Amino acid sequence: MTKKQALKNDYADTMAEHLGRDKRYDMFETRPVPLHTFLYDRAFLNIGIELGPKQMEVLKYSTQIYRPSELKTLKMPQERYVNELYLQWGKGSGKDLISMLTAGRIAYLLLCLKDPQGYFKMPSFANIDMVNMALNAEQAKFNYYEPMRKMICRARCFKHQVD
Repeated sequence: MTKKQALKNDYADTMAEHLGRDKRYDMFETRPVPLHTFLYDRAFLNIGIELGPKQMEVLKYSTQIYRPSELKTLKMPQERYVNELYLQWGKGSGKDLISMLTAGRIAYLLLCLKDPQGYFKMPSFANIDMVNMALNAEQAKFNYYEPMRKMICRARCFKHQVD
């Protein structure tokens, strides 16, 4: 078996575990995997580094987009909700990485829903926007958007969404 076939099988096996059908999951196209699986499993981001406790804490808070009833159904822990997030950590502390992982996780959680706009009681034609701030266009492009694009393009869980 080639490495590519093995990765494909890993993805199929991981997804099969999370696709069990149950009426409680009717709002979901796909049952979302836990944060740790999303970050470290080869079928998902497979980021290749271990995040620190503060970084994981920020990710847990910043990516909790489901209501408490859905969190209970999914057996996901309920963390505190945040609408805005400002990371004022020092240089080299992983602010860009955490921002990218947050956006990636939120995008993944939205894609797991059959009707994201309906879930948030938005018009079906409305966009769901995520914003990242940078000092200038060059910084935004090279420190955030290009690495983010690479992360999304190589993540197997987004393959069906990316051209």
